[in-house]
Amino acid sequence: MGSHHSHLVTCSPSCSFLVPWWSQKCVAALQAKRHAFTAWRRNPIPPLCQCFPYLEAQCKHVILDEKHSAWASFCAFLSFSTSVSQVWSFFRKMVHPQPLFTFPLTSNGVLLTTDAQKADCLATHIHTKLGSPDPVPTPVLHATLFFTLQP
Repeated sequence: MGSHHSHLVTCSPSCSFLVPWWSQKCVAALQAKRHAFTAWRRNPIPPLCQCFPYLEAQCKHVILDEKHSAWASFCAFLSFSTSVSQVWSFFRKMVHPQPLFTFPLTSNGVLLTTDAQKADCLATHIHTKLGSPDPVPTPVLHATLFFTLQP
């Protein structure tokens, strides 16, 4: 029943995190690990069960090696003319990776900034996905949401 109202989008991730150590070696190791897990999940036999932990450990080692090499190359790049903000920016990227894309809420190309606009957009989206009639008129919806969300 629920599958009629929502759809599952499956694709391979085309973006990576904004980290200075991510390379094609990391991509290859991660793909090998994912393929091994998928193969083991589809056909749980002992050889596939043994292959997945090995590739998972190998992936961790590849990522750790890439982190070490990125840190070593950055430390070799440092000099007295390197700004403090550049150093802290690199350090933050190494410690706290940020996703490549952030998706702002928009409706018909207009950025939604207020809570009322976001609530209207969410209500309209839910009603169109469920095939229900038009949502409750805006003034009643705002008043209802305002009073129900108050502490």
